[in-house]
Amino acid sequence: MQKRLNTDKAQQAIDKAGLTQTAVADALGVTKEAVSQWLLHKSFPRPNKLLQLGKLLNLAFDDLVIKEDPHAPKVAFRKMRGTKTKNHHIEKAQEIGRFLRHLVPYLPFDTFEMPPVLKSPSCDYDYLRAVTAKV
Repeated sequence: MQKRLNTDKAQQAIDKAGLTQTAVADALGVTKEAVSQWLLHKSFPRPNKLLQLGKLLNLAFDDLVIKEDPHAPKVAFRKMRGTKTKNHHIEKAQEIGRFLRHLVPYLPFDTFEMPPVLKSPSCDYDYLRAVTAKV
């Protein structure tokens, strides 16, 4: 599971506390470049610095860190013009994908390769239409 800093919440907390990146760096005993790298997703703080950052910004671990599942199902949406896809839409689609993943071995595929193609799906539109029609 990949982790990355929730820069939106961190930046909001920094602004709310009236701190600058330099002030945060001084409080944590790191360089301002390190703080900048964290906020740009170029690096991730060490555990002790992450704990200190959470205490400084008054943020819990779950608010400060976003956990990403590398095996999360890929989702795509067709939506009407002007509508927005929100996080709960994506989460719901991924949840459905996790349930459907267990059915894959039982699908009748004769012209499509199952393990290499389905475990790392292609985004080719014609391929997706053909597989969908087949299912």
